[in-house]
Amino acid sequence: MLSERLRQILEMPGQIQAVTEQPMKEALFVFGELRDSDVDWLIAVGEIKSLAPNEVLIQAGRPVEALYFVLDGLLLISSPEDHYNPLILCFECQEQVHAEKAIANLTRGEISGAISFLDFRPPAATVRAVNHSLVLSISRQVLATKLQQDMSFASRFYRVLAFQLSNSLQTVMSRLGGTKNTYSQHQEMDEAVEYEDELDLDSLQQVSQGAARFNWMLKRIGVI
Repeated sequence: MLSERLRQILEMPGQIQAVTEQPMKEALFVFGELRDSDVDWLIAVGEIKSLAPNEVLIQAGRPVEALYFVLDGLLLISSPEDHYNPLILCFECQEQVHAEKAIANLTRGEISGAISFLDFRPPAATVRAVNHSLVLSISRQVLATKLQQDMSFASRFYRVLAFQLSNSLQTVMSRLGGTKNTYSQHQEMDEAVEYEDELDLDSLQQVSQGAARFNWMLKRIGVI
């Protein structure tokens, strides 16, 4: 299971390299997979939550109570530097400071808490706000009911989960010293090289649709 492999990696202290900026195209793939009716439902049942800098959204070792869409700002995913002990983490105060390893950033359009719908154990990573941020919170219970009642939505939702899980695993693997080719801004492209983050025409169309749908969602909510 990809979720099990991702958890095992996150529980290895000191193995993951420093975080780097994540491209937004992965987030737009998610909204390209959803439908307008899905976005309508998310807006109807969701609650906008404001996060102050350094405020914890998801605490390692504690149950995840909601699914979160990042509307604005920047969040940081980190894991404990020391040996992962879920029992200790469960009883730790959220404000308690301990050594953590930065893994990845979450920006506009990205999702936090989705993997908990596949792996019911408490998360191995903490998610906190880097600056003032806004998220759309979808209650876990409300979403679970929707998944049971709407099979079409459920199929799209689990495709989104599969994509996010695969992308998260690739991101973490790259922190472990992966050597895949990625394109950097202002870098001269080599036609003989296939870059890891290169898009084909079908993917480009999905990203474009996702961008339009996400911007429409932000306007409906009043963020832009």
